[in-house]
Order: sequence, then C-alpha cells, then structure tokens
Amino acid sequence: MKKFLVILFILLFQNFPSFGEWKKVTEGVRNDIFYIDFDKVKKIKGEIYYWTLINFDKRNKFGFFSITNYRKVDCKNLRYWGLKVFFYTEKMGNGIKKPGLIPNKWSNVSPGSVHEFKLKLICEKYS
Repeated sequence: MKKFLVILFILLFQNFPSFGEWKKVTEGVRNDIFYIDFDKVKKIKGEIYYWTLINFDKRNKFGFFSITNYRKVDCKNLRYWGLKVFFYTEKMGNGIKKPGLIPNKWSNVSPGSVHEFKLKLICEKYS
C-alpha cells in the first residue's frame, strides 16, 4: 500500500508538458527570442491565424520584457494583419499586461527578417 501511495504521489505532482505551450522558433540579432503557439494556430477561409511571443533580451525603454501578437496571415502574398498586441513586464507573457495599438492594415515583411522566417514557417506548415 505504501508503494502505491508513493507512486500515486509522484504521478500527481510530476510536471507534465501541457498543450498550448510556446515553441521557440528563432532568435533575433539583439538576442530577442521568438516563439509561436502552434497549438492555437487556426485556418479560416485560406487565412491562417496565430499567436507569437517575443522575449526581449533586456527590458525595453517602456519597462516591458515580452510581447504577444495575434496575427492573420496571407500566405499567398506573405504578409500579416495584426489583430491583437499585448506588452508584459516579465518574460514569457507574465507580469502586468498592457494592450498595445495595432495598425489597421496589412504589413509586409522584409526579406531575410525574423518576421519573414516566422511567416514562411507558418505558411509551410498550415497551407
């Protein structure tokens, strides 16, 4: 019986990975780390929707350590439309959360940029 309780205790309190985790996809030139939550990617009418997170190497001038973005992707033209943006005082989207402003337009990505890499990754995987 003791053995059973010990095994049960270990199983109950062991850290198992959960769904909806951020997956590191690349690092930027300033040592910022870029993540995508692949479990939350959705495809609707040919457009792909996804969440991305950036951990800044250092706190930015506004006091934030991370940012999350919810975006709609047009894979045919390799561009995105920002839908939501949030800034956080701690890494990995933790701490105080503040909403940010979003341009109401399609954004093109620069060739060879981290943003181009992320869009190509999403489009190849979900198109």
